[in-house]
Amino acid sequence: MKKLFLFFILTFLLIGCSPTINQPLFSKSNNPKELIKSKYGEPSSVMLTNDGREIWEFDFRSPIKSNRTVIFDGNNSILENKKHYKVFHMVTGLNKSGYIFIGLLFGFYFINGPIKPIG
Repeated sequence: MKKLFLFFILTFLLIGCSPTINQPLFSKSNNPKELIKSKYGEPSSVMLTNDGREIWEFDFRSPIKSNRTVIFDGNNSILENKKHYKVFHMVTGLNKSGYIFIGLLFGFYFINGPIKPIG
C-alpha cells in the first residue's frame, strides 16, 4: 500500500512539475487560426492593431473555464497564446493536475479507507 501511495505521489510530481508546451504545438500547424477555432470555438472578439496584429479574445461565461487571448502577426503565426485564470482558480490555486490529484486521493480513500498510522 505504501508503494502504491508513493507511486501516485511521484506520478503527480512528475506530471505537475512538467512545463506546458501549448504554443509550439500551435506554431507548427499549417493553419493555426483554424486549429485555435477547432480547440476553443469562435472568438468573442477580434481586434486588428495598426501594426498588422490580430488579437482574438475568448470570453467564456463559465465561472470555472478560463478566458484566453491569442495574438497573431501579419503572417498568421501565433505570437502569444495566454490563458487568463478566473477567480475560482486564483482562490483555490489549483490547475487541471491539482484536480486530478485530489480526485485520485479521494478515489484511493474510498477504495482503501482511511490510512492507518504507523506504529
